[in-house]
Amino acid sequence: MLTQDVPALARNLVRMLLLGTTCISGVALAQTPADIGTVNATSTQRQPLPTDQGPYVPPPPGSAAAVAPTYAPLEAGQPTSIVGKSYLENNAIPAQNYDDDIKFTPSSMNVQPAGPVSQQNYAESIRGFQYTQFNTTFDGLVLTGTPSNFAPQSATYFTTHDLGSIDIDRGPGTASTIGYATFGGTLNLTSKEPSETPQAQAYTTFGSFNEELWGVEADSGARADLGGGRGLIDFERLQSGAYLTNSTTDKDNVFGKWEQPIGENTLITLVGMFDISKDDTAYGSTIGQLTALGPDYGLNLNRKSQAYAGYNQDLYSDDFDYIRIDSDLGDGWNFQETPYTLSYYRSGTEGADPNGTTPNLGQPGGAKEYINGVRVHPTDDVPGVDKHNDFRDWGSVTKITKTTPWGDLRAGVWFDYVSNSVYRYKIDFSRNDAIYTTSATASRYNQSYHDRLVTAQPYIEFAWKPLPGLTITPGVKYTSVTRELDVAVLSALPKGGDSNQTWNKAQPSVEVHYQVNPHWSAYAQVAVGFLAPPLSDLESNIPAAVNPQETINYQVGTSYQVDKLSLSGDLYYIPFKNFIASKTVDGNTLYFNEGGALYKGVELEGTYKIGAGVSLYANGTLNDANYDNGVHIYQAPQRTAAAGIIESSNSVLLDNDKVYGSILLKEVGKQFGLNGSVQGEPTAEYPIKSYNNVDLALGYTIPLEKGRKAKVGLNFYNILNNHSLIGFAGSTAAGTPLYWTDPGFSGFVSFSITM
Repeated sequence: MLTQDVPALARNLVRMLLLGTTCISGVALAQTPADIGTVNATSTQRQPLPTDQGPYVPPPPGSAAAVAPTYAPLEAGQPTSIVGKSYLENNAIPAQNYDDDIKFTPSSMNVQPAGPVSQQNYAESIRGFQYTQFNTTFDGLVLTGTPSNFAPQSATYFTTHDLGSIDIDRGPGTASTIGYATFGGTLNLTSKEPSETPQAQAYTTFGSFNEELWGVEADSGARADLGGGRGLIDFERLQSGAYLTNSTTDKDNVFGKWEQPIGENTLITLVGMFDISKDDTAYGSTIGQLTALGPDYGLNLNRKSQAYAGYNQDLYSDDFDYIRIDSDLGDGWNFQETPYTLSYYRSGTEGADPNGTTPNLGQPGGAKEYINGVRVHPTDDVPGVDKHNDFRDWGSVTKITKTTPWGDLRAGVWFDYVSNSVYRYKIDFSRNDAIYTTSATASRYNQSYHDRLVTAQPYIEFAWKPLPGLTITPGVKYTSVTRELDVAVLSALPKGGDSNQTWNKAQPSVEVHYQVNPHWSAYAQVAVGFLAPPLSDLESNIPAAVNPQETINYQVGTSYQVDKLSLSGDLYYIPFKNFIASKTVDGNTLYFNEGGALYKGVELEGTYKIGAGVSLYANGTLNDANYDNGVHIYQAPQRTAAAGIIESSNSVLLDNDKVYGSILLKEVGKQFGLNGSVQGEPTAEYPIKSYNNVDLALGYTIPLEKGRKAKVGLNFYNILNNHSLIGFAGSTAAGTPLYWTDPGFSGFVSFSITM
């Protein structure tokens, strides 16, 4: 079982952050005079979510858009939904993962089988694009995720409590939209802004699955003696079980942010996030197990089983840090430079075939066992794998903007370098995790390699404004992705070896945005998309290589907003070339080109304010994602829908109190869990029927003296206790399919007090 400690580097980084943020807080609270400039603390440089039309303008308080779970801003030049402050504060518990925060947005799906506070998230998709086929960014910086396939690790970085808003762009953006897979859209996370006034907040959540969350946030307020500098630091401690049997989460997270004006024209932002977590990780269950043991079966407590909870554990330690220099140089010039680094350190163990039928060592059909080259004769020993994946990412984003009488010229470059190490051993849990081999001369490594991922992406575009309200933005970015692989031992390359490959692509785009009037806008967009192949392209000795994915996105849409109504709609048409599909068998993911494909659909979203604080919300989408032979693409729901009622009122029982309530339904349409291939032609496998969830949220904020406030919230998920199949989880070693079921009913109560 897992006995490794968190890597020393992560421990030191946490200590550094604690020391640094303690010092920052001390400076913030000490009121020590300092003269570092006079820029206004509410400088527009602080505004998040920039667009071609300028920063998104938050909707007026109390308007339909302001209380909506999601809304489409008038400034957007592509299909966009923003999950705003109201939803994040009332409908999401503080430790919830960000990919669960977007579940009510159009065309979205997220599989979180262990419940809303677990580390496990799978099959996140937007329009049927998998989470490896769209970008995830934090404050405009790309979350690389696992370098092998660009999969961001959502649960190991940011918690909902540290987010200010989430912007879901269902399109490639303009040339200045950086990332690996812009054709699938971008999930933009924006960190919360420090408070303008000094304050402290203590908060807690407890409820189903024995969840206990404790947190504290301290904000310095805008410091006049520091030229308007302000910052926050937030600590969270989470211990929780999960819907899946014998799955747990133990997590510590710290987030810090400081904004420091320098003079009148420069803003420096520093951000640091560190996370340490430990999980008992389930890997899905067969239909037979779900029928016999219940829909919540995940792991067991049998030490002779490869699915024993103590054998299937993971330790994570991660950080995300950046410093941003944003400067107005005068005469229409603006310069922004953001160097950053992030890491992902994972160590863990798992059964050789959790919930499968692989026999234990010493049983008939079990593998031979050699320890240090000496044959041993086990008796029902439990085989497993000791696994490690460590990467460090370094990068920088440079942006230059020139405002002219005819429009804005924008140029820049994103550079990113990732160094990644992976190694795995076969171990015998019954012999104190002893490393074993299946022959006397085999390597002690089951897998061992080091890889590097280098990305350079320069761009240039011009937002031309020929007429009032009309902006036409042509541009081009050039993407160069290089993979390098140093192999010691790999199942596909048993003799080892080194390889590298570079893929290049120019990606032109044009976006047209027309502000018809102050309440109505329309847009159209055409852009070329590109995604380099996963690392498995270099891990095979088969001559046929996997080719990069290429797309052309065509989109049109419109958005309308007045006080009582927020309405938007769009159409999209995206032909695919060299679609890359994958199949997971016995824990190994195999990638291959499935040929051509086509994504097309229609999306509608709206909120109507009835009155007396009550609003109606709904969205609906029809999503068609098929290969050229007509087979439906896996994990791509054929439709999604959401609907609900929201109540948001002030001064109901007391002056300046706030009452909130919502009941929201989400339906995910029919899909297939996997695509197979027969004679090179895609086939659909493992159908999953449509399913729905209903969530209920209630909240009451009580005003206290001198601007203080207290809040109590109740959040109930899946109140109809649906246990449908919602996702395909891969296969056992014998090829038996594994599934995820919908987590059952869960409830949580949250308290917070802001002083």
